[in-house]
Amino acid sequence: QKTIYSTDIGCYTLGALPPLEIGDTCLCMGASIGLGMGLSLVDKSKKIVSVIGDSTFYHAGIPGLINAVYNRYNILVAVMDNGVTAMTGHQPNPGSGVDAFGRETPRIDPEEIARGIGVERVETVNPYDIPKTLAVLKELRGVEGPSLIVFKAPCILLELRRKRRLGESVTFYRILEDKCTDCKACYTVIFCPALTPREGEKPRILENLCTGCGLCSHICPYKAIQPGGERKA
Repeated sequence: QKTIYSTDIGCYTLGALPPLEIGDTCLCMGASIGLGMGLSLVDKSKKIVSVIGDSTFYHAGIPGLINAVYNRYNILVAVMDNGVTAMTGHQPNPGSGVDAFGRETPRIDPEEIARGIGVERVETVNPYDIPKTLAVLKELRGVEGPSLIVFKAPCILLELRRKRRLGESVTFYRILEDKCTDCKACYTVIFCPALTPREGEKPRILENLCTGCGLCSHICPYKAIQPGGERKA
């Protein structure tokens, strides 16, 4: 109710679907920042969060951020940085550290670009560290003018591929039925395909789909979700 989310084209666009429903606008690559600036003028009572991916940020988001700094728009730009162009097939981007031929190249970070063009408040968080992430977001709500937060973590598909190549295992999670109260928080707060609600029964976690991120264990208010063992990646 207190926030408007202008989103962009990318994996994160799926967040507009239930149960997350994070996304009030979606137009084209780079539009989230431009729309966010306009919305910040229309309704000054709400915080504007412009969500954009790292690839789209490099491709079309930087001019919008420059304009936000130049005109002092009151928006928070949230960059989803997984170090790759995931939506279209995991092609490298300027933040990947390699080019299209696999050759090592300088890594360009959205944080450094933001600082270079004058964004005064720039933060980087690991989205799997929920307490710190929530604390930083709470601070940024009160920041006037443009600010930027980078959620930095590798694409889980690439991480699983890396583990598979190295022969590493994945720690999967399970629901302890004796502790589970069927409060439904695990599959209504986060949108994980491994979490499966069951009519008339308590939810379960599909072991073969669990990537071991542990988000559900942080969400569960009854500590009913715990590591259940390991499986091959």
